[in-house]
Amino acid sequence: MGKLKLAIISMWQCLLGFLSPAFIGIIYMMITGHGKGYDYDLREETGFYVELGIIAVILYFCLIIPGFLWSGKAFCRIKKKTALLPCALFFVGFLITVCWMGFKNFLSFFLG
Repeated sequence: MGKLKLAIISMWQCLLGFLSPAFIGIIYMMITGHGKGYDYDLREETGFYVELGIIAVILYFCLIIPGFLWSGKAFCRIKKKTALLPCALFFVGFLITVCWMGFKNFLSFFLG
């Protein structure tokens, strides 16, 4: 049962790594007041998107931090060298998605 839990949490970390570039980009756009994209002038709606972005940041961290803490402790109990394996899975998934999207498309979230 313990190995099954580790496998599931490892897949969860990898999945979050794959989705994180889009999450981070969309959250950044919401917090900066560009929730519908850079071509729209939101005016009165800007406050709503900033609030929605703050809620999205809190939700994002609630999804990521517990998995990192639990899996880090679980892998550390197995072997000290494997404690950073969940972080590595996350960042490999992140990098694969950025490469798949293209670095220019990833930066378009931030640069408009």
